[in-house]
Amino acid sequence: MIRTLAALATLLDAEAGAGRRVMPAGLEALARMHAPWTSSGVLAIDAAAGLVRLEGCHGAGGPLFDGLPTRWPLSGSPSREVFETGVPLFVEDIRAHEGWLLYRIDAEVQRYRAVALLPLPGALPRVLSLHAPPAHLPEAAERAALLAGAAIFAAALNAEARADAIAGAQAGGEAAASAAGLRALCPPHYAEALDRLCAAPDDRTRRLAQTALVFVEQGGRIRRSAATLGIHPSTLRYRLDLLRDRHGLDLTDETVRRAVYPAIVLAPARSA
Repeated sequence: MIRTLAALATLLDAEAGAGRRVMPAGLEALARMHAPWTSSGVLAIDAAAGLVRLEGCHGAGGPLFDGLPTRWPLSGSPSREVFETGVPLFVEDIRAHEGWLLYRIDAEVQRYRAVALLPLPGALPRVLSLHAPPAHLPEAAERAALLAGAAIFAAALNAEARADAIAGAQAGGEAAASAAGLRALCPPHYAEALDRLCAAPDDRTRRLAQTALVFVEQGGRIRRSAATLGIHPSTLRYRLDLLRDRHGLDLTDETVRRAVYPAIVLAPARSA
């Protein structure tokens, strides 16, 4: 499993380094990472509009696939549960499920049964979907591998979104307006707290801003965030306590991390 995950991380890093979007290669690798999964997709959640949209896919097929809708009501999708709770959902046979009619139709057309819906931590609202032709319910080890792969994929998507936002903020004109729109998705009290952190005159407070950025990008994972920052996990926990107690940013809460993400990706551009 470690080699497979390392290969996925290397692939996504190479795609980003070459200036290519990471989603196509990531979806292909995830669809092939562990049998019997054969197709994958990214579902973008628009909670305000009450819609879920197919943002990208690999391995989708079937003679009627091109006629399927690419967006549908969020209320009728199992991705809503995954998005709202941050907990993965594994369905052994979606065709035998009583609910989620549109998903069952999609399964009939594409000829799959098993479904895995995995959260993409720290990213803009998205859920990873995996599909397998036979009915299948993964055991604990397989679930752990799939979740680890999703986390690596999410980190690459996060980094890509952050780079896009920074480039947009620096470019001016229409691109800057897009970045401003991204930031507007963040609740004002969180955005103001981040502004204060980034504008602070002392290095200690600015380090808290960098800590917040890395911790959100890494989906709230303590050890990986500490390694990225080059600090001990206990130091990271101390900084997270300061962010919560002094600045009102409880980033250990996944709901808060999702809320601040649209603004936090622009933190380097604001503090430059």
